[in-house]
Amino acid sequence: MTVVNTIMAETLKQFKKDVDTLIEKGEKKEVAIMQIIQKYIVASKATLFEGDGYSASGKKQQKRVAKC
Repeated sequence: MTVVNTIMAETLKQFKKDVDTLIEKGEKKEVAIMQIIQKYIVASKATLFEGDGYSASGKKQQKRVAKC
């Protein structure tokens, strides 16, 4: 659990740095937050597994993710 907490803490620190950078460039806080969240979602799309692991589409997604 300590490892997960450490990873989460580091991710949140980086998130804040990314948002602050956009705010310093003139973006509104809400816009900056949404842009960074969108960036994170796009970056994690290849590893994001939303299937149940039992259906045919879930098995296809598992194979796709395993190739990344």
